[in-house]
Amino acid sequence: MALIIKNSAGFVLDQAGIELPATVATAFAVGDALQRDTANLYLERAVAAAAPSDADTGLFGISMSIKAAATALAKVVPFIVGMLLEVDLANNSSASHTLQRMVLTDHDTVNNNGTDSTANEGVFLQVAPIGAAADKKALVMFVGSQGQVNA
Repeated sequence: MALIIKNSAGFVLDQAGIELPATVATAFAVGDALQRDTANLYLERAVAAAAPSDADTGLFGISMSIKAAATALAKVVPFIVGMLLEVDLANNSSASHTLQRMVLTDHDTVNNNGTDSTANEGVFLQVAPIGAAADKKALVMFVGSQGQVNA
């Protein structure tokens, strides 16, 4: 399932998404995290630890429809700071992870390894676990790169 929008921080979003150029090399599923590729000017599935501030690619938004590999457009809702999302986790969910920042493991999973990620890529802040620990789900807030600790 991946990422599901729960609240858009006071913004009214068209949950159908906006159509933007996308790679024809890969299919997208509903809920895939997408990043932009500034060299090719299209969206692609996010990779592990994608950040909004990466030089050549940056975390952009969530795929809102299935996109076949040969299709050059994708329906996307951009990430908004403060947006609440239900996410799939790499490990069992835990209340002890609440208020920890987390990175993507890949395009559809957030890495909850039990430590607060101070890297630029730690853009998902756990608000609460969802369901049983084995469900591996949490409510997170997209915090973007603001508030990140940079040496």
